[in-house]
Formats: sequence, structure tokens, C-alpha cells
Amino acid sequence: MDDLNEFSYLWDGSEPGWTLAKGSYTRWTIAVAFTSAGATVREVRALRLAVPELRSQTASAVFSAVRGVRSIVVADSVGNTACRELMQALERNGLRATATAKVTHCGLPISKDQIALIIEDDDLALAVAERMEKEGVPVHQVEED
Repeated sequence: MDDLNEFSYLWDGSEPGWTLAKGSYTRWTIAVAFTSAGATVREVRALRLAVPELRSQTASAVFSAVRGVRSIVVADSVGNTACRELMQALERNGLRATATAKVTHCGLPISKDQIALIIEDDDLALAVAERMEKEGVPVHQVEED
């Protein structure tokens, strides 16, 4: 992989001081389920109370958006805290909701000056991180909420 060799300075010692910040993060998609007939008036009211983005919309606009659908995604790609808070609000308002997680593992090269190297090609970024780790570059774990 020629592209990988462009980054050899990260592990071959020609530019010392690089480390690898390694971690994972979780993003959640939250959906609310309705009966086969779609949302009821009570469920539309509950949606508007529980979902901040729907509060500014009229009840008729929300009702039109959910008419005849069995479920609606109310949040996409939210973090752990936002997921927990929204799920609690939905449950508090009597709605049936599910949260689906997408976990992404990542490694980010960090220079001795604490500057991150962003590699925009996700596959190449993963390959670079794996090679850095294989070659013994110091790794530190990063936690995310």
C-alpha cells in the first residue's frame, strides 16, 4: 500500500515524538415506534414534549410527518449523554423508543507538539493507526462519553 508508506515518518524514527491516541466512540440513533395505524394525537403531543427539535413545530406539522408511519427517527448520531437524556424523556412521556448504537474505533496520530494529524480517508487512517501500533509507537487510550 503506497499511501501507507507516505506516513512511515510516524513510526520509523525519522520524525520522532509521535504517539497514537486510541479509542472508540459510540453514536446512537433513536427511533420511536407507533402502532400500524401510525401515531395517535396523544403520541404526537408526547413527541413534542420529549424531543426538543419538535417543540417549535406545530402539532399539525408533526402529525402530518408521522401519519401512517410505524416509526420515526427522532435523533441520529447522538452521544451517550444525549441518548440517555432523550430516552428518559421519551419514556417519561409514555413513548416506546429504541436506541441503536454504532461504535467506531479510531486512532489519531499526535505530534510531540500535541498537534493531531487528520487523515481524511477512513480506511487509510485505520491502516496508519494499526501500523503505528504494530511498530511500537507509544499508545494512550482516550475515553469518550
